[in-house]
Amino acid sequence: MKKFFVLLVAMAVIVSFVGSAAAADRTTDVYGSARLKTWYEIDDVDGDDDTDLTWEIQGNTRMGIRGSAGAVGGNAEIGLAKDGTVSVRHAYGYWAFGAGTLIVGHTWAPAVFSYSNQTWGSDADLVGYQSYSGRVGQIKLAIGGLLIGLLTMPDLNVTYMGMSAGDVDYLLPKLEAKYTLKAGPAAIEIGGGVFSASIEDGVTGGG
Repeated sequence: MKKFFVLLVAMAVIVSFVGSAAAADRTTDVYGSARLKTWYEIDDVDGDDDTDLTWEIQGNTRMGIRGSAGAVGGNAEIGLAKDGTVSVRHAYGYWAFGAGTLIVGHTWAPAVFSYSNQTWGSDADLVGYQSYSGRVGQIKLAIGGLLIGLLTMPDLNVTYMGMSAGDVDYLLPKLEAKYTLKAGPAAIEIGGGVFSASIEDGVTGGG
């Protein structure tokens, strides 16, 4: 419910600044996508095929609003799961300053590589088999084919020599970057990320 309230506030802010801009200099777009899983799943269980019908709303069903007023704009979008759970997919604002664009908020991380259009698993796109940081809080700069961002730190769960992480201290935001070089119908992408943390008060793992 808290995430849903935050999203409503973000939507209200977007509508507010778009509404205050000159009519010829603003755009507003309300959109949505209802997606349904409609397939059979066949699993091999102890040598026998187990076939089940999947017929339910997908977790990437979404609705949102985006708008712009001159060089500034924003996007707020929620996802709707089959159990009624509401999640924030996007909530960010941007400033296009000529040489590039500054983006602040919750959206796609820079080092996301998605080349698949896999439909199964709520349009899973082979996530887990390629670099995918998902949508996170960040400050991101886009200049030409370069994306570079300072991201919310990931949850760190480390076990080393029977010790699990106790107090995890992050010293800097996670840094991610990606560069895309386009050559006609083809493109080359290279990117990655790095972060640093210190772990104190390790706890011995239980037997």
